[in-house]
Amino acid sequence: MLRIYGMARSEFDGRYETWRPRVLPEDLSRLEATVHEALARRDESLRTDFRIRRPDGEVREVEFVGAFTYGPDGTALRGIGVNRDNTDACRMIRALRESQARDRAIFEQAAVGIVDADLDGRWIRANRRLAVMLGYDSAADLAGTSWLDLTHPSDRATGCEQLAALRAGQVDYHTGDKRFLRKDGTAIWVSATVSLIRTPDTGEPSSLTSVIIDATDRKKSEAALLEAEERLRFAQEAAGAGLWNLDIATGLATCSEGYCHLYGLDPASGGHHTIEDWLAQVHPADRPRARAEVEASLAKGNYACEYRIVRTDGTIRWLAARGKTYLDEASRPVRFTGLAVDVTALREAELRLRTAIEGTGFATWERIVAEGTALWSTNHFPLFGYPTDPGGRASYEMWWNCICPEDRAKVQAAVASRQDSERFDVVYRIRRVSDGAERWMQTMGYAIDDDAEGHPRRMIGITLDVTDREVARIRLHDLQNELLHVSRLADAGVMASGLVHEVAQPLMAATMAMQAARLTAHRAAALLPKDLHEGFEEACGLVGDQLARAVEILEGLRAFIIPHGTTRSPEALRPLVDDACTVAMVGFGRSGTAVRNAVPEELPNVLANAVQIRQVLFNLLRNAIQAMAEQGTALVEPTVTVTADLQDAMVRVAVADNGPGLAPEVAAQLFEPFVTTKPEGMGIGLSLCRSIVESHGGSICAEANPGGGVVFRFTLPVAPCDEVPLPEQHEDGTDGSG
Repeated sequence: MLRIYGMARSEFDGRYETWRPRVLPEDLSRLEATVHEALARRDESLRTDFRIRRPDGEVREVEFVGAFTYGPDGTALRGIGVNRDNTDACRMIRALRESQARDRAIFEQAAVGIVDADLDGRWIRANRRLAVMLGYDSAADLAGTSWLDLTHPSDRATGCEQLAALRAGQVDYHTGDKRFLRKDGTAIWVSATVSLIRTPDTGEPSSLTSVIIDATDRKKSEAALLEAEERLRFAQEAAGAGLWNLDIATGLATCSEGYCHLYGLDPASGGHHTIEDWLAQVHPADRPRARAEVEASLAKGNYACEYRIVRTDGTIRWLAARGKTYLDEASRPVRFTGLAVDVTALREAELRLRTAIEGTGFATWERIVAEGTALWSTNHFPLFGYPTDPGGRASYEMWWNCICPEDRAKVQAAVASRQDSERFDVVYRIRRVSDGAERWMQTMGYAIDDDAEGHPRRMIGITLDVTDREVARIRLHDLQNELLHVSRLADAGVMASGLVHEVAQPLMAATMAMQAARLTAHRAAALLPKDLHEGFEEACGLVGDQLARAVEILEGLRAFIIPHGTTRSPEALRPLVDDACTVAMVGFGRSGTAVRNAVPEELPNVLANAVQIRQVLFNLLRNAIQAMAEQGTALVEPTVTVTADLQDAMVRVAVADNGPGLAPEVAAQLFEPFVTTKPEGMGIGLSLCRSIVESHGGSICAEANPGGGVVFRFTLPVAPCDEVPLPEQHEDGTDGSG
């Protein structure tokens, strides 16, 4: 007892008060209460434990077993017992409990599924993680479940074999992937390690324990990786790409089978093993550049190069190679890898395209927006008057500075308004740098790489010189305006002439009536007072004077509106017809009407005023086109044909259509003023044509076309050889100059 408490015999006097301080205060009150309760109940025995502190400060676990005797009246008389040092046993129990607690915590809180099973595969216990993995509400739902019942049918045969090997003790564990069935029937991939538990004394198999990890994401990743590898393999085969990997430290390379095919090598050879092996097959003309690009890649990291190779069969092919140099922690190059593809067909297509573009006169360009740089084809530079750069290097400013300032806003708006994948097309003027000449250009292009905000990073397109086309368009516009102006003036003249004719008749009638009234008044002068007769004579004289003045004004107007002094000169008829055909078709481009100029080029020139004859042709062509357009659907193609032949000293021109023709009542007065078949017409066009033709000494008529429609014929005099332009002669023989 003294050894348990660490005391010498001399330190203990046998008194309770001497022993009492040795017990830890937190255990003393519990111990004394336990003893008092036992005595109060008259218990004959007592077993309890408490802790003591020895003189050296060590705390020990003590177990107390005692017995009590009582007097007849129940008074406790005596107690006897033993103390046993239970420190080591308590420590072992606590360690066991802590181990069990840790085991339970690990089992329940593990991030993987854990299950204990018997040798038949029935689950004894499972943790919460496994229940969640399999879609169950709690781990208790899995107790008693058979291992094979939860295994996917496709994996059960393999599972039975593995379970039998474990149960027989042939293997201690098995690890592998399998599929479990969740509570809802869906399959889940897991990675399971099943271990055999043996009894410590005999070593016989007693149970199974397994750690289960959800492998669904890994399986998906593996499947995606396999799919990506398959796509990469397919892409390499489809593109004819070859891969290489160079270990820079050893200088040795490994090459793919596709790489060997590119160079015409036997795949069993492994391709090129060193850079020098590779360079030996590079075309001699490209070898220095190819070597320099590889050496530069070791410094800058990225590699891009196009070069020719000489295959083992002697053929020359173009390859495009892309690669990258990988560095270690000390920024030293350790690996150089990349791929090469055969771009011979692309090179040949580019050459054919370049040849075709140069043949059509198109000039190509490419613009890198962020850098402000551009690449121009060789025929692009002369368009803007710049010396040709062999490498095609240019800039956006070179193009922009040539654009005429008044057209820059239009060009900028056209480029800015284009939508994704849509072409922009703009026509503008430039001033050529070399000679300052003004030229018309048309530029079309696409943005092929937009950033997140829709701004283009890269643009490509073509430019062509459309100066001739634009000049012709402007000339056509001016010619049309000129003809329309002449038409308006001529229409106004014919209208005025008609008004003069119509108003002159009532004025003449009024004059004659006034003369009759004066004659009557003169005869009746004797019957009238003198002052009345004189007033009447004075009034009649005044009215007669005013009527005469009105007639003089009308005659002056007639003389003004009748063409006098119009200059005529020798004119080729066919170009005049071309001009009139072009203007007459304005607005009727989609009508389906065909206008043909069949005037022989060998006809002699006519002596005419070009503007007036264009007006005649314009009116006749326009009337025919409008008539056939209003006719609607026809069985034959609407056609207007202009022909001409030589008849004595006159050229006879015919304008024939296959339209609806003319009604007999209209044909009889076709060339009279104000006669028209159009609801909006004024009826002065054909009247003007007759006036112009007759003023040239010719005639005009209309007749039915045998094939359907109408034929208008008019004649013009043949111009004498080397004729000097002469003014038109008046009927009185004067030229109108005076």
